[in-house]
Amino acid sequence: MLFRSGVPSGAGAVALNVTVTGASLPGFVVAWPAGAAMPTASTVNYVAGETRANTTVVKVGSLGSVLLHASAGCPHVVVDLVGWFAGGAPIAVGGIGAVTPYRVLDTRSPANREGCLRGYRAFTVAGVPGSGVPYDADSVLLNVTVTDPGGPGYLTVFPDLAMPPTASNLNFVGGQTVANGVWVKIGRAHV
Repeated sequence: MLFRSGVPSGAGAVALNVTVTGASLPGFVVAWPAGAAMPTASTVNYVAGETRANTTVVKVGSLGSVLLHASAGCPHVVVDLVGWFAGGAPIAVGGIGAVTPYRVLDTRSPANREGCLRGYRAFTVAGVPGSGVPYDADSVLLNVTVTDPGGPGYLTVFPDLAMPPTASNLNFVGGQTVANGVWVKIGRAHV
């Protein structure tokens, strides 16, 4: 997928709304920069016959391109460009740095001793080796996915050491896999 549509050649990342519809099997779509290895992080998850969308920010790869991969079900995919970010290192307060998707938490992992998420859990996103997120980052863009919950509920992402807000980022029902893009401030311990 080569970008034109008013995105300058020096853009470092693009904001996209990725919609999946008409899949014959459940699966997921991944968006990532051309020239990089496909990440393990999904962009949008779907079930057969469903239409589902997710907003994401993707680093622009070689020749200004982003790659898409559908895992199963031969879905139709609609990609809407909703914005772009300048390339290079952020030089001003509030600047954004794009990274290739990097999984920072998976409660299904055998290394995750706590198992599924029960209540609150803090996890590190800044300065994680391989993530591309600097230690002094103030906020991060995350793609948060809930998969196979035992019942209905909601997920709220918020800074560590802060009071939980009353707004949810993701609402789900039992057995569902659903994702959403989240922009969250990073919590810091104050000395």
